[in-house]
Amino acid sequence: MQKTWLLRPSPGKSAATLAFSLCLLTGCFEEENKTQSKNQESTTAQVVETVSGIEVPTVPENPLEQSDWTADFLEPGKVVEVPEITLPAEAAGKEPAPIEEVTTVTWCLPVKSQNAVMTRGYMVVNWTDYPKTGHHPGVDYDVPGDEDVQLQFCGNGDVVDRGEFSNIKRYPLAKWLGNYFFLYVPSIDRTFLYAHLRDAPPALGQANAGDPCGIAGKTGTANGVHLHFECWKGRRTANTRDVSLLENLIRLTEDPACVLAHYLSGKTNEPPCSWQEPEAPQPFGTSRTVGTSSLLDALHHENP
Repeated sequence: MQKTWLLRPSPGKSAATLAFSLCLLTGCFEEENKTQSKNQESTTAQVVETVSGIEVPTVPENPLEQSDWTADFLEPGKVVEVPEITLPAEAAGKEPAPIEEVTTVTWCLPVKSQNAVMTRGYMVVNWTDYPKTGHHPGVDYDVPGDEDVQLQFCGNGDVVDRGEFSNIKRYPLAKWLGNYFFLYVPSIDRTFLYAHLRDAPPALGQANAGDPCGIAGKTGTANGVHLHFECWKGRRTANTRDVSLLENLIRLTEDPACVLAHYLSGKTNEPPCSWQEPEAPQPFGTSRTVGTSSLLDALHHENP
């Protein structure tokens, strides 16, 4: 802020100073009018007499030592009345509006539509599409009759890897998964894979649960429009998604639908969603009842 310095006039010379200033303005000291007329002298005398009664405020000798020297203009002991502020009658009787609680979305389903259905479950046997493991490592979601299935981030985390079907040379996994991305959720140390997106996947970086992340498609190796959805333990990317052996799927993956249902219900413990190999069918004539082996008992338990 620019400071303006004022000259400190002497108390006894206040009137003379103002008169001098007025004379300069009226041109009484101009070189071409060195001889002043009687009328000018009379006018000057009247001006001096008029301004002699004006009290000129005194500027401090060093303004830096007094931050607000305008306080000298106030009369000592003067009480300044502050007007009382009153609310209107209507506002005074009103109770304050309640503060709305802001809820933070933590979990949601990967497909935004309520009409989404699961068309293929976790670890379903399929040696045709998965010749190495013979099992489907995730779940498939579809919305019948809808070609624009909106997708959303299922949890709060980070997009740690992505691939585009239009650049298979750079993203080899896109040959099978099409447009894909890996969402890592650090709060549970799980990574969710979204595959076969119609368009390019979201950029790397922070992701919030419920925010849109694309539209389901059929890029890559896919039979129709759907979302292929996987859940891996730990932080995974295209380079660490190991689907070479069935034992890796059993050890490192979980049923993503089960995991989301677990946390959507409000639970915070580890979800019991690992794949358990189904029990082998009991041979005919063998009873499940310990200590018995009769044929009738076996038939009773096999056909309740």
